[in-house]
Amino acid sequence: MTSELRVLDNRSATQRALRLSLLYAVVLAALYAFLAVIARSATGGQSPGATAGLALFGGVAVVVGLLGVGLALSSAPRRIELAGDATVLVGRFGQRRRLPPLGALDVRVVRQYRAGLLSAAPVQQVELTPRTKGRRVTFLVEEGLLEPSHVGGPLPPAAA
Repeated sequence: MTSELRVLDNRSATQRALRLSLLYAVVLAALYAFLAVIARSATGGQSPGATAGLALFGGVAVVVGLLGVGLALSSAPRRIELAGDATVLVGRFGQRRRLPPLGALDVRVVRQYRAGLLSAAPVQQVELTPRTKGRRVTFLVEEGLLEPSHVGGPLPPAAA
């Protein structure tokens, strides 16, 4: 069976995730630098024990930063592939999550984000729930990318 495949680029949600990650990393680095300056200027801040504690604190900050950036980036798939037999979410790092076809999913908008500093176009947080058996997943998608009119109807036009 051959089925028509539509690839929908998730540009605005990707832009939002990247900018939010960058903002998170900058704020975390600024906070670390501020606390490091305070620790260094405190009494005993130049001792070897204080230096080792600051290095440990820096390591924790790096781990927390990487986890936060990874989480922010994983919430917005790079693209969505719609076919007659499946909906495939292609993640930021290349992972593919296969779901039932769009017509067999309940699509619910959980939250809307307006266009602004983080993205040039509006973005929605949507919840996809298989009508039969399966886990509910939540992702950021460009507004209108998974319109309810597409559920059970014709596939949206191919991305330009």
